[in-house]
Amino acid sequence: MLAELATQNPERLRYAAFRLDDGVSLLHVAVLDDNENPLSRSAVFGAFQSAITNRWAERPRPAVATVKGSYRLWPE
Repeated sequence: MLAELATQNPERLRYAAFRLDDGVSLLHVAVLDDNENPLSRSAVFGAFQSAITNRWAERPRPAVATVKGSYRLWPE
């Protein structure tokens, strides 16, 4: 998926995936500069999402967050 994003270069998206220290859990962070999500048009992301329930140990808990402060995390 990251290779596809690099090719498509959606300007209003910043994305990262992190593996947690349990070795299996993932944390995905998508920062959108507007209400349109470029991932919804991604064939690779669609394929990743299509069978995701088969990989869950427990249902993920999506959440919206507000940045209260950061140090060099987001480009200025």
